Amino acid sequence: MDDFNGDNSNQKENFDLCGINFNESGNNNTTSANKKKRVCSFKLKRKILFKVSLSVLVAVFCGNLIGFGIGYFIPKAERYIETLNDVDIDASAENVGESFKKTTSNTIVNTSKSVVSLVAVSDNNQRNIFETSRESESIGSGIIFHQTSENVYIVTNYHVISGARNVNVSFGDNKYVSANLVGKHQVSDIAVISIKKEALKNIGVNSVKTAYFGNSDKLNVGDNVIAIGNAFGDGNIATKGIISVLQTDIPISDNESLSVIQTDAAINSGNDGGALINTNGEVIGINTAKYSYYTVEGIGYSISSNLAKSVIEEIMNKKESPYLGVTVTAITEEEAEAYDLPQNGVLVQSVVSGSPADIAGIRVNDIIIGFDSTPIFTPVQLTEAVRKCKVGDNVKIKVLRNMERVITFDATILRDKSNNF
Repeated sequence: MDDFNGDNSNQKENFDLCGINFNESGNNNTTSANKKKRVCSFKLKRKILFKVSLSVLVAVFCGNLIGFGIGYFIPKAERYIETLNDVDIDASAENVGESFKKTTSNTIVNTSKSVVSLVAVSDNNQRNIFETSRESESIGSGIIFHQTSENVYIVTNYHVISGARNVNVSFGDNKYVSANLVGKHQVSDIAVISIKKEALKNIGVNSVKTAYFGNSDKLNVGDNVIAIGNAFGDGNIATKGIISVLQTDIPISDNESLSVIQTDAAINSGNDGGALINTNGEVIGINTAKYSYYTVEGIGYSISSNLAKSVIEEIMNKKESPYLGVTVTAITEEEAEAYDLPQNGVLVQSVVSGSPADIAGIRVNDIIIGFDSTPIFTPVQLTEAVRKCKVGDNVKIKVLRNMERVITFDATILRDKSNNF
């Protein structure tokens, strides 16, 4: 850069006029002088033209170089919600970005290829008669939204995979492959998982289809929609309905709510994380069956595609996840009365060894009541407070210990190296 933009403010252009002193008063040399003058004038013009052309070329080159430098040193946030269609597993990352072909004949069949079934396996604290721990399984759905030469990325509901020891993805015919956690956003009930293409090839899956996400802001009440998902664990099932309400808030805890689309399309157990599509086959919502259980029959909810897209992009672009290292639970009114606990704050159930919380000195049964300047009332609030931090940030965590004294701990947020769902 400096080679092209050196400081030449003290340098003056010195145009050589062929060393000729024009003597306008001399008659005998007028003809010769005029000849030389014309020759030098031509040379001067050519020289000036050359310098101007060179300056333009240098300016263009420098401009491109500066543009490249800015693009290289200040990378833009990559976009991951793409308009893709069928792509071969062996395709390179460059070829993955082909333009999406509009759905034509059978919207449901076509879009179903982008919706997969999930089985989340968790450890159950209850034990059987042989005193061995039992596993519990929960079913759900996911939507393929992005792929590279190495990985396939799937969006689902956070509550589908939360707390799981392992999450398996089915591509039909009982072909399951294990998934890795990319990131999660509890408040929006959205999580992203990934699977290796090499693992897919090992089970005979050589191509996958990426869904196309539409613009949920263009929806109207009465629009026809179709819900697709792994209902009751029986594989992809489609149900049809209309948009009943464009936006409504449903409670997800005592202090938080989730903004969703309301539809009368049947959204049953297992549909969680599946697709709500319009008649063009565009995903305009991510179904969340969990919250349908609290309402009357005939009402289903779906997280709007525009909200989902922004959360997905945030998760995918966040290369390092901040980590505190505690498991907490809310304090209910009944527990507060029974054990003389405050209703503000969250109870620490476990602390990960070597985590920022452990290093700071936080213990099991501490009650976290503040995170920096933010009062903490629910686990979701604590999760959000940590999520807004950057790796390396120093924070102050206010804790009530033994119901006797309030202690403020200094903690340094570290990178989450775990694969905990």
